[in-house]
Amino acid sequence: MAEKKQKPKYNMWQSAAFMVRLAIREREKKVPVLCILTALLAVTCNLSGLYVAPVILGSVEALLRHNEYLFSCDFNYTSLATPVTTLL
Repeated sequence: MAEKKQKPKYNMWQSAAFMVRLAIREREKKVPVLCILTALLAVTCNLSGLYVAPVILGSVEALLRHNEYLFSCDFNYTSLATPVTTLL
């Protein structure tokens, strides 16, 4: 039989609030600042991952389209076409 998971006594928000209250009570001012800084950096990292990946993929696709165009063109002068395609 499948065992039921034990429900934790406190949820995430209660645990975080307890730690922040304890840091404030003990006059550890670095802890709340570092918590906020860590959260902001995590959000920034996730957002950059969401927005940078499509930009990189779009530039790669644009380069592929550009290369396909160059290779699909009918070059009469193969001696001129070879250096152009090797630069890309």
